[in-house]
Parts: sequence; C-alpha cells; structure tokens
Amino acid sequence: PQINICDSRVTVLQQQTQRAHELEKNLYDLEHGIWEHFEECARLLQSFDYLNENWQPTFDGIWAANLRVENTLFMAELVRANYFATSDPRELAALVGALAAGDRQIEVEYQEGEESFFLPFKNAVKIARTISKLQDHAGLYFPIILDGDAGRLLWRWADNNIDWEGLFQEVYADDGDVVRLILRTADLLRQLTALYEAFPQLSDTASKAINLIRRPPIDD
Repeated sequence: PQINICDSRVTVLQQQTQRAHELEKNLYDLEHGIWEHFEECARLLQSFDYLNENWQPTFDGIWAANLRVENTLFMAELVRANYFATSDPRELAALVGALAAGDRQIEVEYQEGEESFFLPFKNAVKIARTISKLQDHAGLYFPIILDGDAGRLLWRWADNNIDWEGLFQEVYADDGDVVRLILRTADLLRQLTALYEAFPQLSDTASKAINLIRRPPIDD
C-alpha cells in the first residue's frame, strides 16, 4: 500500500510539473506575442511619421495620441487629409456621423445640399482602403466602417428646423439605432475637441456640432 501511495504522489507531481511547464510556455508565447504586436504597431506608426526612429512621438504623434478612438491611425489620417476641414458645424456632424454607424442599418432619402458632404466622404473611402490594407499586412485588425447614409442622417439632425418626428419622415431605421448613432457621433466629435492646441478651429467647430446634435429627445 505504501508503494501505491508513493506512486500516486509521483504521478500527481509529474502532472503538476508538466502543467507548470505548459503555463510557463504559454506565458512566454503571450509576452512575445504582445511585444511583436507592439513592434508591428510601432513600425506602422513610424511609416506614417507619428513616431521617430527612436520610437518617440513626433509633433503629429503628440496630438494624435489625444484621440481615444478604436482606429486612431485612420482618424488621425483623416485629420491630416483635411477631411474635417470645415467651419460649418452641421457639415462636420455629417462627416463624423459617417464614421459612427458601425453595423447599424440606416437608410436616408437624398436631400439637396448634401454634395458638400459627399466630396470629402469619397476621399475618406480612399484613405480607409489604404489604411486597412497596411494594417492587414502588418497583422493588425482595426475595423473601418464608413456609411454615407449615417452621415446624411446627421446632416438632417444637425438642422434645428427638423424635429424628431420630421427626421423619421426621411429616415428608415430603428429609433434606438438612431439615438445610438447620434450619441456615438457626439463622442467622436468630443475626441476632435481634444485637438484644441494643434487644431483650434476644428476643436471649436466640433464643440458647436455637439451642441447641434445633443438636443431633445437625445438629452431627455
């Protein structure tokens, strides 16, 4: 009986030792995987001149770091490309709204005057394709979703002459999705207000755009 007990203890000890080695290997792989992921991110940011050769932030890297968004590189490149370069709060709300839709299903009828919004939107699509291709090549997955109908919805809602009931005469979407879209747009606009030192006009216009779209029933 004593031998059987010892054998059992040896077996348990061997199993625990094997498990410890497995955990050690998993930890090693995790640490190196995180470091490799970080290096890929850093090299990509260097290629866009957000980090210098010493991995220190450049001027553009400093202001871009203030953007707390899912795909900071894409948002920063839109700023660089003057996608948000408008002094019209309503137009800025539409431009940002096109970035905020996610997977929401929204359809909006055409309205005269939208052309000024769609010209920069087309450029954003080109930038999105470039960024997405480079990020995929680096093994980095950051979803980029652009939705023209979401931008058109924000274009309408930022018009104070349109109330909630009037909005849904031209918009085909669940009211909950619309509320979430408007709130998400306001959040992205708030990120742009954080760029007040590098882009004071953009920050000011973003603040005005927030005031346009955060109105009843959104704040009720």
